[in-house]
Amino acid sequence: MSTPEAGSDNGSVRLQYPYDGWQTIGGVLTSRISIGQNLDGRLEAFVRGTDQGVFHARQVTAGGLWGGWAPLHGKKLSDIAVSRNRDGRLEIFAVGRDYGLWHRWQHRPGGEWEQWKPLGGFIYESPTAAVNADGRIEVFGRGRNLAAFHRWQTAPNGPFALWSSLGGKLYSNLQVASNKDGRLELFALGGDHMLWHKWQTSPNNGWSDWKSLGGWLMKEIAVARNHDGRLEVFGRGMNMELWHCWQLAPGGSWSSWRPLGPGFRLRSDPAVGIHRNGCLEVFAVGSSGALFRIWQDVPGGRWSSWQPLGGIVIGHPTVAANRDGRLEVHGEGADRGLHYRQEKRSSSLAGTTGVGTLASDSISDSLLTSQHLMEDVPEANPAGMPVASMSETSGDTVSDRGPRYTS
Repeated sequence: MSTPEAGSDNGSVRLQYPYDGWQTIGGVLTSRISIGQNLDGRLEAFVRGTDQGVFHARQVTAGGLWGGWAPLHGKKLSDIAVSRNRDGRLEIFAVGRDYGLWHRWQHRPGGEWEQWKPLGGFIYESPTAAVNADGRIEVFGRGRNLAAFHRWQTAPNGPFALWSSLGGKLYSNLQVASNKDGRLELFALGGDHMLWHKWQTSPNNGWSDWKSLGGWLMKEIAVARNHDGRLEVFGRGMNMELWHCWQLAPGGSWSSWRPLGPGFRLRSDPAVGIHRNGCLEVFAVGSSGALFRIWQDVPGGRWSSWQPLGGIVIGHPTVAANRDGRLEVHGEGADRGLHYRQEKRSSSLAGTTGVGTLASDSISDSLLTSQHLMEDVPEANPAGMPVASMSETSGDTVSDRGPRYTS
C-alpha cells in the first residue's frame, strides 16, 4: 500500500451476527457466483457450469431454502453480471464465445426468461452492471485495449444505446457503486496496482476523468455504501491482508488506505454486505481455506477482529441481503458446489457473546461429498423454479455481433 496511515480500526467486540450452519445447492461451478433479488424478495444465483452454459437457482420462499439448478443455456466465457429493471425483472449479462456481450431477461418479475440476445462489442474478462438514479440499467466492461466501455438503457426497462468508451487502461474487472445522490462510480486497478475511479458528474449523465486512489492491490476489490451514504472500498494488498479506504463525506474526497484486521492473510478477494442496522460486514477466505468475516461494531464505526465461519471454500465468496435484511454468504465448496450460510432469523442486533470456532463451523462431510451435478437437472422442477425453454440456442451463433474495439 502507498503510505497507509499507522494503526488499524481493529477492536475487540461481541459477535453481533450469528449464522446458521452451512447448506448446499450442489452443482459444479466454473465461475464466480452472482446473486440478484427478485421483486418478491427471493434471491437468485447465477453461475457457469462445466459445459460453459449458464445455470440458475432461486430461493423457494424469500429468505428460505433454495431450489435446484436449471439451465439458462448459452456458452459463456465470463462471470455473470445481474441487475434488476425498474419494473422488477432481472436481467443478466455475460461474455460469449465471440467475446461480445450477451444478455437475457425475465419476461415478467420472477418469471421465465427471454432467449440470449447480443449486445456486441468486445469485452475482456467479465462485465458489471448497475442501475442509474432514474432506473435505467447501465453495463460496463473492458474492451480489447483495456479501456472501460459502457452501454445503457435509453429508457427504464428499454433497449440499449451503442457502446461508448470511458477511457483508461485497466487491469482488473470494473466494480460499480451508487453514491448517496444516485451518481454511479466506477473502480478498477491500473497497471500500477493502484485503485482508480471515475464517477458520474450528475445523476444519470456525464463522467469525470479517471483519478487515482492510490494503494497497492491485488485483482478485484469490493465496494459498499455506508449507512450515511459514504462509499467504502476494500481490497487485498500485496501483503495478502485486507485494506480499506472510504469517502470522508457522501460523494466527497477519500481517506488514505488503512489496514483492516492486520496480520490476517487472505486467500480470496473480499466481499462486503450491509446489515439491517447499517453495519458493513466483509467476508474473505483465510489462508486455511476457511471462510472468515469482520464487521463494523456500529454503523460507520470501528471494526471487530476477524472471526471464522468455517468450511472449506475455494474461489471467492459472494454476499447478498435477504428481503428481511439478513445477510447470506455464498461460496464454492471443495466439491465445487455452491454452499451458503444465512444470518440467523433470531439474531440480535444488540449482540451475543458466543464466538464460533473452526471446528464447530466446518462444512459437514455430507456437504463436501455432494454429487448434485449441474448436468443432472431433475425432470420435476422444484417449487418456484421456472421451466427453461428447450428451443433456446446453446451457443452464440447470430450474424450481427456488433462492433469490436480496435483501438
